[in-house]
Amino acid sequence: MTLTIADMTEADVNLKAYPLIDTHLTKKALALVRQSCNYKQLRKGASEATNPVNRGISELTLMAADPEPLEMTLHLLLLGED
Repeated sequence: MTLTIADMTEADVNLKAYPLIDTHLTKKALALVRQSCNYKQLRKGASEATNPVNRGISELTLMAADPEPLEMTLHLLLLGED
């Protein structure tokens, strides 16, 4: 069973996780994830995603809205802004 943002309740999503993708862009984002997986460009996990972001070669970073603890992925937001 696949959950979308529309299916999630406020209890499922941490309030610190902002901005959230809307339902219109969810299909496009999942298509990009599938395409990056086919090209062997997909990095899973905060530690694997940090290196391309630090090097400036990451073009897109998608993060889950419900990681536990959320603080383990928040540093990616700050790195992406630089």
